[in-house]
Amino acid sequence: MSILYITSFSRQLYNLTGKRLIKTFKNTGSEGDLLCYVEGMNPSAIEAENIFVKDMSNDRFYKRWYNSNLDIIPEELGGKATKESNFKAFKTANFRTAQWTKKIATMKYAMENYTGQYDHFMWVDCDCFFTNKFTEQDLINVLQDKSFCYHLGRDRIRKKMGVETGLLGFKNDKTSKKMLSRWFKKYNGDGFRQYENWNDAHMFYYVLEEEPKLKAKGIDLVTDYSYAERAKSHVIVRGDLGNFFDHEKGYHKRKI
Repeated sequence: MSILYITSFSRQLYNLTGKRLIKTFKNTGSEGDLLCYVEGMNPSAIEAENIFVKDMSNDRFYKRWYNSNLDIIPEELGGKATKESNFKAFKTANFRTAQWTKKIATMKYAMENYTGQYDHFMWVDCDCFFTNKFTEQDLINVLQDKSFCYHLGRDRIRKKMGVETGLLGFKNDKTSKKMLSRWFKKYNGDGFRQYENWNDAHMFYYVLEEEPKLKAKGIDLVTDYSYAERAKSHVIVRGDLGNFFDHEKGYHKRKI
């Protein structure tokens, strides 16, 4: 049995929160390996026996996506879009699509190069962190008889916010691979543009809604609606993975 955690960050995000993710992974003695897909950093400064660091600057998938979508990437993020040329690109759910798509590139890279060696794997946003020791058996317990887990809940559905993709868990089986393949496919070409919202959270949600048989093989972990210390859209603390992880949601937006 084996488990891989997957994350990505730039030098700036590493300094803001990535350091903490790595530190808590080590300090809690959590089981498994950690793969970091990074930008603008020296991998050797982070690598350890169970921490793999790879440079994403030459990622073919992301380069192709970015160069094909310059017209919907705002000028301040390196693209060509203005409010006059593409107002939709400036919606809150779309403005940072070029950054959020890096999660897709990272997961795709991990699937093609690493996950075959593991029985389970997880996506962990770099503004998440470990609060207690986490083991592969803990993920097995959370998954029950399902192939993958995510956080959605009634309030995010009501507010049309999409799935919280800051923390996702997968069994390495055909169903998980199919789910991820469908998610990745949304960003092949310009198919994502047919939707109102372009970010990875909504794309994951769209896959679930468009493929009910696939949705039935996953589990929404959000169950605890009594937690009152944070907004109801902060859902990771409202499920079983909240016993092991926390998510400082919105921290990057406030600091950058």
